Amino acid sequence: LEEHLRDLQNLQPLVDMKRAEVQAARAHSLDIWKKLQEKLWEAHRLRTEIGAWRDKYDELSVAMSRRNSNASVDAVGAMDVSQANTSSSSSKDDAIAKRR
Repeated sequence: LEEHLRDLQNLQPLVDMKRAEVQAARAHSLDIWKKLQEKLWEAHRLRTEIGAWRDKYDELSVAMSRRNSNASVDAVGAMDVSQANTSSSSSKDDAIAKRR
């Protein structure tokens, strides 16, 4: 029995050392886990921000497309009116020339 007690006493420093290593590893793991959680939340925040910017870009793109489309329609309409005025004035000139 005394021999077993001596063996246990001799092993106790080794057990204490291993216990300390395990505690240090746990603390280190917890620290890494906390940092990982911070990075994941940051990634989530950035994805949300990027989504908002993407939506804003899409809105602006649609608005610009509509604006450009309306400008094209206005330009075509202006050309049609201009051509109508030109053709009606040349028709008037033709009619005046025929009367003479």
